[in-house]
Amino acid sequence: MEVQVLLGANLMKANLYFFIIFFLGLILLILNFKRETPNNEFLIVSYPQFIKNYQKVKVVNLKNKENYFLYLNREEEIILGEKLVLEDFEINESKIYFPKILRKEKANILFEISFKLKNFYDEKIKKNLPWPEENILRGLIWGEKIEDSNLYKNFQKTGTAHILVASGSNLVLISSIFLSFLRNLKLDYKLSLLFSVFVLSFYLFLVGFEGSILRAFIFALFLILIKGFAGRIPLRRNLLLTILVILLIIFPKEIFEAGTILSFLSFTGIIYLSPFLKERLNFLKSDYLKEIISQSFSSFILVFPFTGYLFKSFNPFSFLFNLPILLFLPHLFILGISFSFLPYLSFTLYPPLFFIKKIVEIGNYLPEINLILPSWFYLVFYFLTFIVIYKINKNENVEFNFNLR
Repeated sequence: MEVQVLLGANLMKANLYFFIIFFLGLILLILNFKRETPNNEFLIVSYPQFIKNYQKVKVVNLKNKENYFLYLNREEEIILGEKLVLEDFEINESKIYFPKILRKEKANILFEISFKLKNFYDEKIKKNLPWPEENILRGLIWGEKIEDSNLYKNFQKTGTAHILVASGSNLVLISSIFLSFLRNLKLDYKLSLLFSVFVLSFYLFLVGFEGSILRAFIFALFLILIKGFAGRIPLRRNLLLTILVILLIIFPKEIFEAGTILSFLSFTGIIYLSPFLKERLNFLKSDYLKEIISQSFSSFILVFPFTGYLFKSFNPFSFLFNLPILLFLPHLFILGISFSFLPYLSFTLYPPLFFIKKIVEIGNYLPEINLILPSWFYLVFYFLTFIVIYKINKNENVEFNFNLR
């Protein structure tokens, strides 16, 4: 008996030390964005977004490995994966405006195939869906800009504009919810797992193995595998440390990028908070609805302070409008990617896209409210949140049944 008490006390101490180190490490990640002087060689890592008479594309500098947005004339022909050597350029807040291109170096054949396939699918979406639903779908999948400025303002007013960005935190949450959906259909777990991994891998190929999506894919892959475990498994803190070690080995500098941190926060919220929140939703009959609410809210709790810190504001309406959209978002996202093979079926996605459009149109009747909160508020919020997480999980050990299904 005394041995068990001693082991329990040691376990609580170990968990406490972990959460203290984890909290301090998170604060350092948020505050410590290191900068290194770039050279004039850049790699194109995203598809161009065409806006009026110019185009915007994401590039990574080959010296400091940091991401920048490059603005070029609309007529300039560029390809995903192409290397650009620039001249006469200045960097202003991670943006490079209309530099002189000294030379271009041919893209990898995989990037060329990905670029052509993505463009082919884009054209089929435009042809088989009415506007603006086709624009919303392309925004959901590729992060394409919404062309209707009023519609985009409504997305901003309702705090749902983040779904129009191909972000890591969205990919982690969508992967988790979609696997829960497949499991609730009573499909064979191995089949559900293989299908989820295949679709995510194909999406990674379509976006040209973009860095932030690749790192989110690692989190999503871990989350998908974890949800199949039951019984004796590694501690969740060990899983977090394992992922951090993998990211530090493969992407040592990118660990400080906002997209990586958002993916990590979303992953942490889902594995630590969603089981606890799901137990509090027993009044709901649908297990799948419990999964959506618990996982969405768990991700939201850890993600919103960081986005508020980055953008210096917070939309209080965001969770209320995000919840009904998240009922459809994972299926839209996965089916949208799956229809790359059968683009003529994309018209079947019209009803949920129409529903999303109607939800965000409520923004027409809302005042534009963005709370401007001081940075210390978000730090205090994280501190209190991690105290709650510690109290919930302080007795976690290898006997914990880590089955999130």
